[in-house]
Amino acid sequence: MRDKPINLGLNAFLKLAALNMPQQMTEVTKRVASETSGYDYYRPLRRAIKAFINNEENDKIYAILLSSPKESEKEYNKSAFESFVKKFARQRKKLSVFNGKATLSLAKKRLIIRVEPIFVLETREGFDVYHIWATQKPELKRHLSAMGCYICNEAFHNTRYANYNFKLFDAVAGRIATKPTNASSSLSEKTAIDILHWVDLAAT
Repeated sequence: MRDKPINLGLNAFLKLAALNMPQQMTEVTKRVASETSGYDYYRPLRRAIKAFINNEENDKIYAILLSSPKESEKEYNKSAFESFVKKFARQRKKLSVFNGKATLSLAKKRLIIRVEPIFVLETREGFDVYHIWATQKPELKRHLSAMGCYICNEAFHNTRYANYNFKLFDAVAGRIATKPTNASSSLSEKTAIDILHWVDLAAT
C-alpha cells in the first residue's frame, strides 16, 4: 500500500470517474509510472477567461488561446472559451476572478482532490463560483457534474467561502450543474477507493 497520498485536480478526478474499469486502471497506472500530475492542457483557457473578466482586448485573449503548442489544443481551448462567452458575456460586469483554493480528502485521507474554481458571478441571492470542465472525451455526464459540485462545496465548506454557491460549467455541452445529487458523496468515495486500488496494484 502506498503511504504517500495521491493528489489530483478536480478535472483529473472527474475524468477518471468517467472511465470504465479497464480504462481507469490503464490511466492510473500511467500516472503512477510517470509520478507527475499530468500535462495542463487547459491552462490557456483559464488565462483567457481571466483576461476576458479583466476586460482585456480580444486580440490579447486570442493570443493566449493560440499559445498552446498543438493545433488540437488551440481548437479545444478556443471552442471552450467561446462556449463560456456565449453563456456569460451578458453578465460580464458581474463577473470577477476567483482566487480561492481548497482541497477535499477522500478514502481516509489517502486521496486529495485540489479544487481551483476560475470565476465568480454576483447574483441577487449571493455569489456563484464556477469551476470549468472543457474536456471533450470522456463526456461529463450529469451524475459526474453533480459530483463535481459536491466536491467543490465540500472542499470550501470550512473556509470563508462557505456561503458561496459552487457550480460547474461544462463548456463542451454548454451546461451548468448547480447542485449535488443524493448519490454524489458515495460516488465520490467509491471513485477514490477504485483509483487507490489501481494505485496499489501498480505499486506492487
